[in-house]
Amino acid sequence: MRKIIVLLIMLTFVLSSCSIDWNDEKDKKIAKLEKQIQDDTFEKKQECAKKSDTYKKLIDEKNAILNDFEYSFIESFYSMEKNDCLWVLKEDYYYNNISKTMYFLIPSWTLWREWNIDRCLWLSNFSDSSKDSNNCDLFDERLKKLKWE
Repeated sequence: MRKIIVLLIMLTFVLSSCSIDWNDEKDKKIAKLEKQIQDDTFEKKQECAKKSDTYKKLIDEKNAILNDFEYSFIESFYSMEKNDCLWVLKEDYYYNNISKTMYFLIPSWTLWREWNIDRCLWLSNFSDSSKDSNNCDLFDERLKKLKWE
């Protein structure tokens, strides 16, 4: 019985010493991974910034052929949640004596609003609240979440 107890104590000591990080290897690996994530995120943010010119050019081309609508590039940013560049497009138009503005949140894999992730409608002279309403507060909250603000 004594031998078993001594053996169990020795075995417990040996097994517990195997799990101890004697050389701080775990901390070094964690620090290395954190730096790699920061570097990757920085690179992706830079790539998104470079794509802004492409989006602006696309919008200028659309504005040149459309008379009823006016499009504006608002911003582009990298979203860690979506792991993608996202951009915000503003669309102004006038319909039934109401000035309307739509905001679209668009992923980088598409270059136009039909494939948007989210959108909001802003009606500048809107009086009938039983129909559409201004829902841009929710859109702004979604943007902040995607930007990690």
